[in-house]
Order: sequence, then structure tokens, then C-alpha cells
Amino acid sequence: MKKLITRIRLKLSILHHNQKGIIFPYVLSVMLLASSFLLMTFEQELYQKEQLKLIETQQQIQNLIQASTFDFNQNLDHLDLSHPNSIEFNYVTGHVNIEYELISDHIVQLKFMIEVDGLNKPFVTHTKIHV
Repeated sequence: MKKLITRIRLKLSILHHNQKGIIFPYVLSVMLLASSFLLMTFEQELYQKEQLKLIETQQQIQNLIQASTFDFNQNLDHLDLSHPNSIEFNYVTGHVNIEYELISDHIVQLKFMIEVDGLNKPFVTHTKIHV
């Protein structure tokens, strides 16, 4: 019994003092797994934030298209549709420049150039409306 206790104490002292480097590989493996998990979690969070920003920007662009189309229709009586021209609208969330052209008796082609705060380049789209 005394020999068994002595052996256990000897093994514990070896582990405690780490004279043969037994603990280091285990600690290294656990730290590697933990840091990999943290890095993946951080990258996933960063990706989700980026996607949310893109969705918000797209919603701003859609709202600006709807608002400027409505405002264009409101100003339609005051616009000269006989030749191509443009009109500008400024909103809190961005700036819209609409180039318009009458392509038939009752159809106007609109080209939207939209600048949103988060974008440096203008967003361009086309649509046609009946007048």
C-alpha cells in the first residue's frame, strides 16, 4: 500500500512539475481548438453584419426609387416631356437624379441615378411609366 501511494505521488509530482512535457501538448491542443472556434465565431459575426448592411442599403435604394417615382408623377404636369431632360430629388437617405424621356405618346422612360450615404458609386436603373 505504501509503495502504491509512493508511485501515485511520484506520478503526480511528474505531472505537477511537467518535467517530461506531458501537459504542454494537451494545453496546446485545447488552446488551438478554442482559438479556432473564436475565430470562426468572429468571422461569422462579421459576415452577418456585412450582409445586414447590404440589405439595409438595398432597402434604402428601393425606398428612394418609390419616393422619387411618386414625386416625379406629382411634378409631371410641370415637366417638359418633349425632349430628354432630368430632375433631381434630395431625401434624408440619399440623392436621386432622374433622366426622363418620352418614348411614345403615353410612356416615359426613367433612368434613376441614386447615391446612398453608404455607397460611393451611383446606382442606376431604368423603368417605364404610363402618363
